[in-house]
Amino acid sequence: MAALYLIFVFPCYANQQILAMPIQDKLKEARDYLSVLPERSLAILSNKEHLLSIDSQETLADWYDAKLIAAIRVANLQQIYLTLLEISELQNTVFFQKHSSTTFNGIGIWMRRSGFLKEAKISYACSLENSKTERAKISPMLNLGIVETKLGNNASAKQLYNLAFNTAEKYEMENIFAVVENSLGNIALSEGNYPEAERLYASALERNEKLMRRSGELTSGLNLLLSFLYQDKLDLFSRLSGRIERKLKRSEVGIKTATFEILKAVYTARIDKAATSDLTEVIARNMKMIKDKSLQKLLSDLIGVYGLAWDDKIIEGNQAQRDHLQARYPSCDWDKFSDENYISVLISQFDQTQALKEN
Repeated sequence: MAALYLIFVFPCYANQQILAMPIQDKLKEARDYLSVLPERSLAILSNKEHLLSIDSQETLADWYDAKLIAAIRVANLQQIYLTLLEISELQNTVFFQKHSSTTFNGIGIWMRRSGFLKEAKISYACSLENSKTERAKISPMLNLGIVETKLGNNASAKQLYNLAFNTAEKYEMENIFAVVENSLGNIALSEGNYPEAERLYASALERNEKLMRRSGELTSGLNLLLSFLYQDKLDLFSRLSGRIERKLKRSEVGIKTATFEILKAVYTARIDKAATSDLTEVIARNMKMIKDKSLQKLLSDLIGVYGLAWDDKIIEGNQAQRDHLQARYPSCDWDKFSDENYISVLISQFDQTQALKEN
């Protein structure tokens, strides 16, 4: 789903209070915001004065790990890339291993959102190999499912999602249930099963609201609005869109705001045909904000009726960044997982691990 830069302005006294906090307290504050306000986390973790006060590689590794998660959650591709370069400087330290699974998962997310599906699969496989617990395997397993969905391998994707769901259920990780439902909703949408997509997105939205995960609420809410438009359920779209718009107005969310503006313009064009020309300009303007190839695919059929489409070509600059990331992370064997049966092998290993632990 040009880089997006988030600018946050806080009162001077607030900045002074934040800078006066011990670095571990700042890190804890940033992590506390990851689920509810990740852009706030990213602002804290991007503060250069904070970085200058870090006096150990261990704390720096923890800091960059949180920063990577924040960049992923606000869908800032350029910030993901830059943070991965920062993390690569710690690759030869013992502290890198602590977060290596998250790092390779982050590389996979950057690769997938930039359109490099083969490299994304390898990155996620490296993340799985470096995952030291079942819980840590869930995220790369879900992301592998997303890649398989993009490649049209829906059966493999569903297998991966169900495995992740079962593992999350074992550890009562309800936030993962919502992620799986969103992902399965995307498959249903791609297969034209719009009622099923609507059901899954609605369930994911309800779970996220219960957990007060604002980022998840926005994702599932936008997906639900999308399913309403595919079914031409304009009354339901109208009822939900106000709630989503209010959540977006609480802070600048970039890609999600652009997605909402596109959906709202499509809705308005359907109820007011005379406004279509002006609304097409709104759609085209917001399309420029969305670099995530997965999100582009979900929206493509909606905007296609207005003669609009994203360029399928890989951006040349992204190719250079891809090569740079691969060179910076030789610890991931970029040739190891080239066999087409790697999914079944990984799942088999995962299942064996589960069986051993349960026995």
